[in-house]
Amino acid sequence: MRRVFLNVAVAVVLVGGGYAVGRAQGSAPLKSGVVTAGQTVVADSGTWGEFHRHFGGATSATAEVLAGYADIKAGSEPHPPHVHVDEEFLYLVEGSGTWSLNGKAFPAKAGDVLYTAPNDQHGLKNTSEKPLRFFVVKWRTK
Repeated sequence: MRRVFLNVAVAVVLVGGGYAVGRAQGSAPLKSGVVTAGQTVVADSGTWGEFHRHFGGATSATAEVLAGYADIKAGSEPHPPHVHVDEEFLYLVEGSGTWSLNGKAFPAKAGDVLYTAPNDQHGLKNTSEKPLRFFVVKWRTK
């Protein structure tokens, strides 16, 4: 029992410390700048493809912002339709698939843009046999 308590206490300290360090690193607002395609960070990946982050963090006007692009493999989606408090624009750069917006499906093709208001269910699935790429910008106000 004592060992379990010690392990839980250590885990709480590590999680709390990691959270504090993350908050301290993310507390300065983003500065104006350029991030080239070669400088992006692979922020997420899986059997569905990869998400490359250009910018992420707070700005002087937002609590949180994210900008980047995803390459989605044929027949895949990064996640099922979902809901969050952020506003979001998705621009379909290349490929085709299906937009999902509040339970309705719409054809998606290069050049299309999806805007999602806070708490609206949305998603994008590559329903083709070719790769799909979209650019996303999402933000949460202060």
